Amino acid sequence: MLIGLENYATIKPYARIQNLAKDTVFDLLDFIKPGVTEKEIASKAKSLLEQKGITRFWYYDVAALVLVGDRTTLSIPGRDYVPADFRVQTNDLVTVDLSPLDGDLWGDYARSIYVEDGVAKLTPTKKTLSAGFNLETLLHNHLLGIARPDMTAHELWAYMNAMIEKHGFENLDFKGNLGHSIEKDMKYRRYIEKDNMTRLQDFGLFTFEPHIRQKGQVWGFKHENIHFFSGTKLQAL
Repeated sequence: MLIGLENYATIKPYARIQNLAKDTVFDLLDFIKPGVTEKEIASKAKSLLEQKGITRFWYYDVAALVLVGDRTTLSIPGRDYVPADFRVQTNDLVTVDLSPLDGDLWGDYARSIYVEDGVAKLTPTKKTLSAGFNLETLLHNHLLGIARPDMTAHELWAYMNAMIEKHGFENLDFKGNLGHSIEKDMKYRRYIEKDNMTRLQDFGLFTFEPHIRQKGQVWGFKHENIHFFSGTKLQAL
């Protein structure tokens, strides 16, 4: 479906739950410190969502899929995810992927959190982690510029994977996809993947979530937003 401004009331409930997820990631910055474990971060994220009134989670009941250090390169289905006792280091990377559920409405929000000299932040300053941040930013900015309602999922997948390769990175997703439709039931998800000729306008709301690694490096970067078309212009919630 093509969602225009006249149907913005359809978008507002999703924007609300997505904003709760954004606030949760921001709140985690004070909690994430050297010595804190992946398991503790996942538990804290769930607690923060529950404090905001979110008590159910659509992705196999996983509130927060958290990975630390070189585990950030892992692409793990939610049904198989078990948070580890792996501890955050003084200079490290943490990825957080939240799956809040409000009624039958999904939120879906992921960010990389950069730990530099013991301080967790959403924007890195050290060269070590900046390449992944910069490419994620470039990919998301390009998405808003090139996406058209009549573009197919395959076209978007091919264009973005070519960009990832061009910059010396690789797509880490275990299925090779770069996002999915927002549904009421997980089994109906459609993916931004090879050979999917579904037009983007027929996705309705969809995520864009490249999970990437610079070739030969140990960090896996994530950055995920939900998108929709307002007329012919793509926007992020």
